[in-house]
Amino acid sequence: MRDYRRAQQEECKAAGKGWSTDGLVFPDDSGKQRTSTSVLRDFRSLLREAGVGSPERWTTRLLRTSCVSLLSAHGIPVEVIALLVGRKELRPWTRSSGREDRASP
Repeated sequence: MRDYRRAQQEECKAAGKGWSTDGLVFPDDSGKQRTSTSVLRDFRSLLREAGVGSPERWTTRLLRTSCVSLLSAHGIPVEVIALLVGRKELRPWTRSSGREDRASP
């Protein structure tokens, strides 16, 4: 992260007044907050670069859901998964996946 931050500061200097000063960790090319459209476009571009088939079928929500499923399949406790994905609980997911026995009350 330190290296990333240094590179970001260099980009900020190079952009001059065109760079926003919002202090975001992962801004767009002008330092402003990313839109959902730009995140999806960049995500699919990365999938293409990585050689993932049919990147147009992937969404960030599908990535998140796949991550939760893989973590669960490897026995990671529901409480830990909830923390990783920024949820207080995963109750709807645990009911549909048969993991309700490990869900928080």
